Amino acid sequence: MAKITLENIYDCYAYGKRVAEGELEIGTAAMKVARTGMGEGSAKIYLRCVRSLILGERYTGTVNETAISRFLTNIFSDYGMDGLRKALKSLEMHLEYQDMYQNLSAIKKVYEEFYEILN
Repeated sequence: MAKITLENIYDCYAYGKRVAEGELEIGTAAMKVARTGMGEGSAKIYLRCVRSLILGERYTGTVNETAISRFLTNIFSDYGMDGLRKALKSLEMHLEYQDMYQNLSAIKKVYEEFYEILN
């Protein structure tokens, strides 16, 4: 399995944002990201994560803590406090879901760090 690079993470955010805004289908976006070496299946998981964070919806696929941190940073930059609030609600729902299956302590720490920005 190929390592997910920072370039892949940035690409997933850029294309995931376009998916969330209705400009691009997730399958097309995954193919574009896969051209940079990321597996298409992994790309779909990361793209769904970005879309869900932006829209404030629960997602179930797990992405690494570096990606979550970059996605939240970019969402805060692009969408402000309201966008960050939605993204953190999405991440909170994800963590509640994942608690049934695994301990995501590194991602919980990222959540807590970004939650502090809201207070």
